[in-house]
Amino acid sequence: MWQRIPLAIKILIPSLVVIGLVATQKPKPEPVKQENTTPNKPMVNVVYAQPQAHHLQITSQGTVKPKTAINLVSRVAGNITYVAPQFNDGGFIKKEQILVKIDKSDYHLALIRAKANLATAQMQLAQEKGLARQAKREWRDLGNQEANSLFLREPQITAAKANVSAAQAEVKQAELNLQRTEIKAPFSGRIQQIMVNVGQYIGANQQLASLFDSTVMQVSLPLSEQQAALINLPLNPQVTNLPQVVLSGSVAGQNATWQGQVVRTQASVNTQSRMYYGIVEVIQDINSPTPLINGQFVNAKISGKAIEQVARLPKQAVFKRDQIYWLKDDKIVAGQVEVLNQDNQYVWVKSAMLTPDLAIIADRQGYVTPGTAVEINLENIKSPVDPEPTSTANTENPEQSPPSRSATGDAAPQNTATGDKA
Repeated sequence: MWQRIPLAIKILIPSLVVIGLVATQKPKPEPVKQENTTPNKPMVNVVYAQPQAHHLQITSQGTVKPKTAINLVSRVAGNITYVAPQFNDGGFIKKEQILVKIDKSDYHLALIRAKANLATAQMQLAQEKGLARQAKREWRDLGNQEANSLFLREPQITAAKANVSAAQAEVKQAELNLQRTEIKAPFSGRIQQIMVNVGQYIGANQQLASLFDSTVMQVSLPLSEQQAALINLPLNPQVTNLPQVVLSGSVAGQNATWQGQVVRTQASVNTQSRMYYGIVEVIQDINSPTPLINGQFVNAKISGKAIEQVARLPKQAVFKRDQIYWLKDDKIVAGQVEVLNQDNQYVWVKSAMLTPDLAIIADRQGYVTPGTAVEINLENIKSPVDPEPTSTANTENPEQSPPSRSATGDAAPQNTATGDKA
């Protein structure tokens, strides 16, 4: 029977069997996974506000000047016979040190003449008193009860007493002139410039040198209206809690700091810049290895008022001068804060909405706007930016951030203030 089947069918049947076997052994295709079409939320870095009391440190700068600077003037005329070895431009002087001596000869003679005149006046007074006693006895011998003042020589006695007083004044004047031939330093300090030298004749009231007291130096610090509001400036005589100041600068290549305080302000606000000027005084030892020098430029940090509920944020967290973004129900919300001060890294802000659990966008990105749903970048949560302890000697202290959060924030430098924890 197989032989009766046509050849074509004989070939077709095995082929169909092979195809069937191959089809049964082919692996089934895996089901196609459905892709999640839900868009990813933007990742943001946040910082948690830590509002608390702060002592803001206001920074400024100025030029050192002496509190007391004078022109040394001769009170008498004469030839200069001596100048001190320190009597030179830049010389160091001590209080009561003799700087210049003037020829005393004429003033010795004047004192001798004044004493002679005093002796003559005293003799005349004694004579008049003797004549007055004699006249009084004669009048009494005449039996009269009362004598007139002219007979008793009372006017003559008064005139003689006046002559004695005038002669005594001449003696004192001569003694003063003699003392003034030795010109002494009124304070310890330095000589700015000398105008005379040995052998030169000088007249009365002629300037000899310019000098200044180096034991008390001062710096005039410009302050804006905003900065002045943060400092307890002595704007009236009742202010007793004077702001403390730390000055810093370089002396012959050596960095140094000086302690001082704002003792007063200039009487007027600058009419062009509208700046206040706080006057800082520094009392220093003239033997200090790094003294404040007249004309030196220094930076200043002024202790400000204690302000409650202030948070310190990275500069990048604040934009448009006083705007921040924060999270509410995982969505961006815009808020406004009061910027108190800033430095090259941080901004000190104040607002009633700042609470310890408020998540603030630490570095604003252009693609997030109010209302945008976002996710917090858990791998880079910024730390609460705690203020450093108050320090008048150092510019900043190391921060101690808790391990659960870490903060960053870079911005362009702008030296205005630094903040310290109360």
